[in-house]
Amino acid sequence: MKRTFLNLFLINLITGICAVALSAQPVVSGLKLADPELEITLWADSPLLANPTNFDVDASGRIWVTEGVNYRRSKTRGGGDQVVVLEDTDLDGVADKSTVFVQDPYLVAPMGIGVIGNQIYVSQTPDIIRYTDVNRNLVFDEGDTREVFLTGFIGSNHDHSTHSVIGGPDGKLYFNQGNCGAKITDGDGKTFYVGSFYYNKGGPQVGWNFNPTTFAGKQ
Repeated sequence: MKRTFLNLFLINLITGICAVALSAQPVVSGLKLADPELEITLWADSPLLANPTNFDVDASGRIWVTEGVNYRRSKTRGGGDQVVVLEDTDLDGVADKSTVFVQDPYLVAPMGIGVIGNQIYVSQTPDIIRYTDVNRNLVFDEGDTREVFLTGFIGSNHDHSTHSVIGGPDGKLYFNQGNCGAKITDGDGKTFYVGSFYYNKGGPQVGWNFNPTTFAGKQ
């Protein structure tokens, strides 16, 4: 008996400027593992989802996925990108149900997602957006809420900016930020700077210099 099972979530190919969803099964079948006690299987494939950028698992074992079909110059999805919820309803080890939680014109290749209870944090530069699924039906509909949780991340439609949001055991939220820089002000009015030599000239969009040597050590 195999002692460990590895699920391959999805392999999605990007050709040219268009995201082309192809089946990952031929790739999975051709993979070879060095340890004979391991097995790799395909858990989710197109058309259940397309061009995933990030995912999180909720308390019920469902997988929430941000899709980036409209990444960079690929603008093939009208109405904005989506967040979808994948489920294995018959518990056979393969996803068989996909629910669109939200399609939002503001979402253009969102790069991160964190699901904490009925709150869904989506990293969409320049913002982290918090959707609240009030009735917990896995669909953003009437009565649910949407708000900008934090803003000021640089790098629109760019994979060098903010990504996942993770809830820690201390009740705090953790997230990472790439090398595009950021100037973030929280609800208490405290401002945080993320310097960047990648974008080191600042610009009118933020009105400050990204170069970390210009503000390092300042309060």
